[in-house]
Amino acid sequence: MIFAKVVHLIALALLLSQAAQAADWATPAETMRARLAETGVEMAFDSAAARTQVEQAKAAYAQIKPALKEVAPQSADQVSEGLNNVARALARRDEPALARARAQAWTALLYGAHQGLEKSIQAGNVPHARDWLAVREFRVASTLSRLNADAMTALEDLEAGKMKPNAALAAVRSDVLDGYQARFNGSLAELKEAQTRGFHTLAAEQVGLAQGYFHLLASAYTVQRGAAATTTLQQQLSNLPSSLDTVQNSLQGFRAAPLSDREVHGRASQVLRFLSLVPVEYERGVKKDGSTWILTNPVEINEARTFLDGAVTALSDVTPVLKDQQQARALTDAYSALAAQMTQPALAKAVVPLDDLKQQVNALLTQTKATFPQDWQKNDANADLDVIRSQFDSVVTAAASGDWTAAENARLDAYSLIESGTEARISVFNPELKVKLEDQIWNGTNPVGLAALIKHRAPASEFKATRAELQTTLAEVSKVLGTDVAPAAVATNAGIIVFREGLEAVLILAALMGSLRKGELVKLRRPMWLGALVALVATGITWAIMQGALSMLGKYGEKLEAVVGVIAIGVLLLIMNWFFHQVYWTDRMASFQKHKHELTHGPAAQQAMRAQWWGLAVLGFTSIYREGFETVLFLQSLVLQAGAASVLTGAAVGLISVLAVGVVVFKLQAKLPMKKLLIWTGGLICIVLGVMVGNTAHVLQLVGWLPVHPMPFELPAWTGLWLGLHPTWEGFGLQVASVIAVIGSFFAAEALKERELQDRRKKSAVMPS
Repeated sequence: MIFAKVVHLIALALLLSQAAQAADWATPAETMRARLAETGVEMAFDSAAARTQVEQAKAAYAQIKPALKEVAPQSADQVSEGLNNVARALARRDEPALARARAQAWTALLYGAHQGLEKSIQAGNVPHARDWLAVREFRVASTLSRLNADAMTALEDLEAGKMKPNAALAAVRSDVLDGYQARFNGSLAELKEAQTRGFHTLAAEQVGLAQGYFHLLASAYTVQRGAAATTTLQQQLSNLPSSLDTVQNSLQGFRAAPLSDREVHGRASQVLRFLSLVPVEYERGVKKDGSTWILTNPVEINEARTFLDGAVTALSDVTPVLKDQQQARALTDAYSALAAQMTQPALAKAVVPLDDLKQQVNALLTQTKATFPQDWQKNDANADLDVIRSQFDSVVTAAASGDWTAAENARLDAYSLIESGTEARISVFNPELKVKLEDQIWNGTNPVGLAALIKHRAPASEFKATRAELQTTLAEVSKVLGTDVAPAAVATNAGIIVFREGLEAVLILAALMGSLRKGELVKLRRPMWLGALVALVATGITWAIMQGALSMLGKYGEKLEAVVGVIAIGVLLLIMNWFFHQVYWTDRMASFQKHKHELTHGPAAQQAMRAQWWGLAVLGFTSIYREGFETVLFLQSLVLQAGAASVLTGAAVGLISVLAVGVVVFKLQAKLPMKKLLIWTGGLICIVLGVMVGNTAHVLQLVGWLPVHPMPFELPAWTGLWLGLHPTWEGFGLQVASVIAVIGSFFAAEALKERELQDRRKKSAVMPS
């Protein structure tokens, strides 16, 4: 017996290795399926045309039958039997029987192809495995789901010698059976809906599909539940649709391809993220007309429905692994009830009031969090990527239809998620990728950014080109987000962010306060400290607000940063000019005590001092808050990702490092004479102002408030993060101009000082002694 099996396997391997070229079995399989579908349509109108479709389906199957007979002879016979049953049902004009027979033939073919796939992998014949893999079904695709490529990747690794056949087979089974279980669950749901609505033909087809899909899953069910349980479930399936509730009870907790811990957390995060977005999209598609709610934007309503469907699908993936299956069923029923209210026919009859929907969603979120284990509720940035991809698809769709407002809203929604949950992770681990992603979303040139395309009402082809590039970039982002990050790495990330963002502010304050160290000028430190203190309070308030509205603030984060940056630069230039022309000049003219007294105590001086006081306070505030806002944005997203402990530890180390740099600068300045201090301060301001101008110019270009003309070379991303250097002519030109302004102001102060000194010496020389 064993010898016979060995001989059979050897013969099979030889047969599979004889083909010099890959066979195309997917085309005849899909042709058979299409012709059978057309048979059902034609039967009611043209029997002769329906018979022709059946014959064409049989002819298509004849192309694949010999290969199928070799790997799965029983399945090959079942396909033939199904096709004959279709012909007999057609002769009787029995639509339900035809639909059921059609499902029988198709799922038998899928089962046989799966057997061919597994045997090809075991034989190490990757080309034939690819051929059989092409004859399969995936999960039902939506804007929130992407087709898995795990099976194909496993075959490529097997061919390259990176994976053993058994490991490749396990990976392929996990991918393929995941799709078939989704189809199986879908057929049961469709069956229930068809029964409710009295669609007997559709119900018969779903019965056939459910029975056929389970045939593909039966071996996995047997491994988990035993042969007796499998036999019982198959008997229950044969009694469908009357046994539907019993079947669903028997499937409680079953999953043919168990999810990894990462996949479970990802699906759970999708449930929470998608559900929370339902009222956001719904609100844009309804309005209140008197006491009645009406639909105003079907596109937004469809987006809300899509997010809800995505939440329901993700929930179905994780409920089998919940410990309390009674709670799992209650949660599933609650989601189904909400989905029933959101169907197109239901909304056509009665529009759900916005307040009621928000209340239901909030209650459902509370119920979900109470049911899910605590570790499932951590934020998963890859779940955000699914939403981001969906929003980018919406941008393309809205632009194609000329709805530019909807396109811009979808773009901002996508960017707000990136800003609030993704950017912090990639900004340190892959800063080049961050820059690339921002350019594609905003006003990049290669490809043209989405913001620029929307602004110029670009044709649909350009939107599709940028969307394709974004798809590639998001795949790279997904790889970064998909890596496990140790707490130490998260803490390092947080520390670098705090140090980088805080260094600029501390250097500004240290440079300017170092000059205010004598006499009356010491008092001018007070408004700068006060402004910095108010900025810290404002940063703390921003932190609190962002905990509840991170996505909303993320949408406007770049614009707020741009405004605050421009204010900070303007105030810094004014204060710098005042320092060079008043503080330094006054100190150098100390020999003329009366004049100095007038400068610091006279009425005009007092009025000027008040203006200077407010200017210094604004400078202290903007210097801290412009960095504090972005720091909070980054740290909040890291807290969602890895918890507060690691993030706060890293932030504390970063803050200590920033303060240490400030102390060193203050001490160094205290030892310098005024002349050298002026040169030191001017050089430091020159550097800091250049960085500030460069980064602010970059943000202005991102939001489309400054033109973009790229330079003919690239710069590494670290030059942008630390030096504010970005390869655009506008940014470079403004940085050069800022440096010239600092140097020019210094030399202007020197010239005015020397001229005044000469004038006073001449006056002193001619005065009588």
